Amino acid sequence: MKIALVHDDFMQWGGAERLFTALAEMLPESPIFTSMVSDDVLTKSKLDRSRFHTSWMDKIPAKKIFNKAVFAWYPMTFENFDFTEYDIVISSSTRFAHGIITKPSTRHIAYINSPFRGFWEPRAYFGDSRAGKLSYWSLLPLLSYFREWDYIAGQRADIVIANSQTSRARVQKYYRRDAQIMYPFVDLDRFKHSAKPSFTLPDEYFVVVSRLVEWKRIDVVIQAANATGKQVLIIGTGPDKARLEDLAGSTVKLLGFVPDDEATYILEHATALIHPQKEDFGMTVLEANAVGTPVIAYKRGGATETVVEGETGTFFKKQEASSLSEALSQFDRSLYDKEVMVAHAQTFSKQSFLNGWREFLDHLA
Repeated sequence: MKIALVHDDFMQWGGAERLFTALAEMLPESPIFTSMVSDDVLTKSKLDRSRFHTSWMDKIPAKKIFNKAVFAWYPMTFENFDFTEYDIVISSSTRFAHGIITKPSTRHIAYINSPFRGFWEPRAYFGDSRAGKLSYWSLLPLLSYFREWDYIAGQRADIVIANSQTSRARVQKYYRRDAQIMYPFVDLDRFKHSAKPSFTLPDEYFVVVSRLVEWKRIDVVIQAANATGKQVLIIGTGPDKARLEDLAGSTVKLLGFVPDDEATYILEHATALIHPQKEDFGMTVLEANAVGTPVIAYKRGGATETVVEGETGTFFKKQEASSLSEALSQFDRSLYDKEVMVAHAQTFSKQSFLNGWREFLDHLA
């Protein structure tokens, strides 16, 4: 079978890109179609540039800065890729890749990391800040168009696969499609090496690892840290950084970007990872467990599928500082067994993920 692979873009190196790269490594003869590629992200993926078929967007000057300026053109861009010569096309999508068009003779398998929150849950996605409200109201007509396009695009795949029960429910809600489930993997190899940071760590601290965007609700963590006096380190960058820095009290440190080996050290020496957002899966929960660190997670979304209460972590029920403050004050690190947490994370291994795909494709052959 001739198989092609499709991904939204390679402009950031996140969980979706790690999953797609693993799939591309498993299918080394398959070409990769995407809107645009960043050289530094390509270097991290270790994929051969010759495999990539990019769109006109890849030629945009300063595309790292201006890629959002052409956001409205993404649907047309993916619809214009030609897959005539392929038997199977596998798209990996968080926004647009599932919108490709294939002929009846080509089977399209859409792996949906999540229907894009910006289209379907824009108030929560853009947030309540002044900038967030301005973005929401200014984009309202465009968002209406995107929802209509995205619903239609959601009908095009022959087979839909979601990355969790939470994503499956959202696919059913917004696309009216039933989806199979194939959980993502934790890249356990990333955590084999750690390096002590150059700065001094507190004796006891909690940690957050996240992109700094408003819907991730890092502000809830900061408010809880301010109220309880708990030391909290926040790893990550993003457009919400300035607002969060203004909220942060003396016990909160926003570290920005931290190299993988140093982030691993910080994570494995933390009292717990705090996971305040509602994610469709939530990779960082399992990454914490992979280094033997428990989790305090908001009891919604993908975390409810990956956190084992009392064994790998615990929950707080309301996405509010008071609820998290109570969980922080009552948390006892000594109740958690490192070996149990690591073993739990290993059930979401890269090998299990790839084996699932091999069995799936063998069944189609």
